[in-house]
Amino acid sequence: MSELRTESGNTIVGFGAGSLDLYPPPITKQRHLPPDYRAGGKVGWREKDETLLPKFMADSRVEKHVGGNVVNALAHLATAAACREVRFVGVLGEDDFVSNAISNDLKLLGITDHAVRVPGYNPSVGIVVRYQNDRMIRGRPRDPMGPYWQDNNALAMPFSDADIAVAASLKDPDLLARWLNLIPGRAKVSLNPGSSEFDQHSNRLDAILRERKVDLLALNEEEVRKLLKAGNPSLADAEHPEVLAEWASKMYARHVLCTLGKDGLILANNGEAMRFMSQTIDPKTIVDTLGAGDRAHAIAIDELLNKERDPQEVGEAITKGTIAVIQVVGGHSDCYPNSANDGYETHRREHTNRPSRAPGLGPLGQYLLPQAGRLFLRGLSAGPNLTR
Repeated sequence: MSELRTESGNTIVGFGAGSLDLYPPPITKQRHLPPDYRAGGKVGWREKDETLLPKFMADSRVEKHVGGNVVNALAHLATAAACREVRFVGVLGEDDFVSNAISNDLKLLGITDHAVRVPGYNPSVGIVVRYQNDRMIRGRPRDPMGPYWQDNNALAMPFSDADIAVAASLKDPDLLARWLNLIPGRAKVSLNPGSSEFDQHSNRLDAILRERKVDLLALNEEEVRKLLKAGNPSLADAEHPEVLAEWASKMYARHVLCTLGKDGLILANNGEAMRFMSQTIDPKTIVDTLGAGDRAHAIAIDELLNKERDPQEVGEAITKGTIAVIQVVGGHSDCYPNSANDGYETHRREHTNRPSRAPGLGPLGQYLLPQAGRLFLRGLSAGPNLTR
């Protein structure tokens, strides 16, 4: 990663939250599914999930992957973008497992940790329930961040030298508005509001972005429809998402990235939209789509704001770049260092539970050994019972 750091590069500072996603072994029989299972859905945290949490933390079969919209984006930027520094700003607990896992992950990736440490603060946790070729996420909401960033001077300080300021899923329109007003005028601003903002605060978000137009706005088709329903209701039912992205780039941002899932993406710039189709890959190689939107956002930040490339040249780079993250479990597992070292191996054992490399077996043996282990475990058990 060090060869990407350059004194003449940009300082990229991200504001948001980290999380820890827990991946129990896939459920193999339908009768083991929780009653509220909805393929591709997100469901609320149950009281009984708190009792499952310590069991999952101690279970070596449960993969543990650090995530969060802004952390996933910063992970790619820290390991792929030529820049001076990548910095994380947020709130973490003082000494809990989830906060420590996030902090260790940032360090491993070469991201400067500028989080406020608050005793008793609860970061977000997600349990990813996998069945066949789909999944459902049960998430524990994080505690609000706004109460810990009431001081404008404290909020402005970590962004005072930012060349590129990024925010994702703040879930607090007042905090977002204050943050935008405190960003230095010379800095480029990228925003990925997150679905919850559109569900609860679309009118406020429309007003905020009209007042402070950003350089890059990343969202999906459903989100851009909700935003324009607040700002220009006549457009909300437009048949073609290109029309929505074009208007959003006139009203809210210089560049708009609108992701369309398997149908590709749209890049709009000053009222002109271009559509790029998804890259064709073998569906069998798709492991987990969690983090694909964050990777698209990160590549757009690097290409449009960091490198300042022409938008016409960027769409293909984004569609190609998202392939790597959907072929691994977790929102940025492909960003970790390739070379084996003590720090990396310790991190994998303690926080991701991915098997360490086995020395002396050669490439084929190193591949076959973990595969055999997985098959053995799968034969022993269908995994933790998520219905209890």
